[in-house]
Amino acid sequence: MNDQPGLSFFLQSILFQAPYILICLVGILASLLFMRRCTSASILCAIGLLVLATTVVGSTAIRSVIVESLASGGRSPGAGNPMLFIYIVASVFRAIGMIMIIAAVFVGRRPDT
Repeated sequence: MNDQPGLSFFLQSILFQAPYILICLVGILASLLFMRRCTSASILCAIGLLVLATTVVGSTAIRSVIVESLASGGRSPGAGNPMLFIYIVASVFRAIGMIMIIAAVFVGRRPDT
């Protein structure tokens, strides 16, 4: 029997998402390396990737707290579904991060003539 189901859930979820988090961190590093060459694009890309990585870790941490609470019987029947709310908020933040990365692709480009 697991004494801390929330911690187990968090570690397992982070392990499954480790490649995604690693790519975000590598992308942030690459953005910082190209900062002098493409300042605006690098800043937008780094912030977008930081939002994505933070959203993954943050939403996983919040969900693990909810799992811990549910395992200890801390949810009342009329409380609704807190996981659904977390998934929706995380989805909005992932969309914001992706918008920033897409904006980084097009910022500072000159029109073809």
